[in-house]
Amino acid sequence: MTNHNIDYQNISSESAEELNHHSLNFSDVSIKVESLSKIYKLYNTPMDRLKETMHPFRKKYHKDFFALKDISFEVKKGETFGIIGKNGSGKSTLLKIITGVLSPSSGNVTVNGRVSSLLELGAGFNPELNGIENIYFYGTINGFSREEMDSRLDSILAFADIGEFIYQPVKSYSSGMYVRLAFAVAIQIDPEILIIDEALSVGDIFFQQKCARRMSDLKKKGVTIIFVSHDMGSVLNLCNQVVYLKNGVVFGVGESSKMIAEYYKEVPEEEITKSTPRPKEEVANSESISIDHIQKSQEKSLLKELIENEFLKVLAINITDLSETPSLNFEIGEKVMFNLIFQSKMKLTNLFSAFIIRNRFDQIIFSGGTYTKQVTALNCEIYKVYQFKMLVELSIEAGLYTLEIQIGQPLSNQLNRGLTIFASPKLGPLTVEWDYENEIPPFYGIFGLKYDV
Repeated sequence: MTNHNIDYQNISSESAEELNHHSLNFSDVSIKVESLSKIYKLYNTPMDRLKETMHPFRKKYHKDFFALKDISFEVKKGETFGIIGKNGSGKSTLLKIITGVLSPSSGNVTVNGRVSSLLELGAGFNPELNGIENIYFYGTINGFSREEMDSRLDSILAFADIGEFIYQPVKSYSSGMYVRLAFAVAIQIDPEILIIDEALSVGDIFFQQKCARRMSDLKKKGVTIIFVSHDMGSVLNLCNQVVYLKNGVVFGVGESSKMIAEYYKEVPEEEITKSTPRPKEEVANSESISIDHIQKSQEKSLLKELIENEFLKVLAINITDLSETPSLNFEIGEKVMFNLIFQSKMKLTNLFSAFIIRNRFDQIIFSGGTYTKQVTALNCEIYKVYQFKMLVELSIEAGLYTLEIQIGQPLSNQLNRGLTIFASPKLGPLTVEWDYENEIPPFYGIFGLKYDV
């Protein structure tokens, strides 16, 4: 495979077309950004622009707006690198410069490897062409011959899965259909660097899971991924390192958990929900938890070691039967208790928990918790210990399952959306059994529904 090394060296507004191709000095670096700035000229009126152009002494009629100012960072090969920040912080501008869509006002961007990008809707495709024609169009602008795209066509169509719409003009596509095709093409051109803006958020949940699995496969193959999202849970789960942009400047670069914590501190209070669901029974324990209970829970914890981030430290996660005996083996229909014990590292408000069960196909067969039950949210004081627990009846078919637990805060302006501040790894396996040879099960199929006959 040909390695395309693109270097935008000191490109200014006067020399935007000067592109020099050469290799990075560091073989383990995919992208290097040095002292990068992007300035836009803002005029009060169109006449001011004309006055400035025609003035004999080049009088300045505009104000300089820095979309980006003195940005510097580097992304190592094989790394999944996140870019976070509020709207208007410069994230999309930075991606467009890295991909060559925009030229910087000053500074250097050096890219080492074949780049495939999925930016905002509409980028990369000709709206007048149909889906098939756009696949070949995209391949051509990325240096692929028609024969090379022929060999990839079936895989692209299978992944996109948009049926007969592939023969319709792209301008007639819904946003979800567009993203399906764009992502399918982007991952099939053997990228060494994959750049994804917020576009994936418009897809349905099933396609998002499909994309997440493919991105995981690309990570294992050593592909460098640049990921931009407002979903801090996705950033935390996907990214090793994060750059946090604030008003066009670098607020910080570092581990994803630390940068997300800094971002979280800057989120306005009004963005965190103030209208919590109506109180029901208190599922989240806020009373003091004894040292003896913590120690016993840790002895049988599913965690091999303590997990902590900037917000909290998870002390134990357990699955027990009704007698509080830890176990990972149950029968169909048996009631079990999921428990999470954690220590807050800062004052936290409006916390909710979610418990997720997946089957062997990585399908989520259950996700619920204190938010969906509409219980009172948990407010935490610094350095105190708290517990989330949930009683579940395992009305699911016999087999192996995994458990994940998340803690987050809902957003006031978006129902069923929130900030994830902790996400556990997959735990288990949880084994659900039944003696089908000698006993009639309570139901047949994947899971049991309540019914009367």
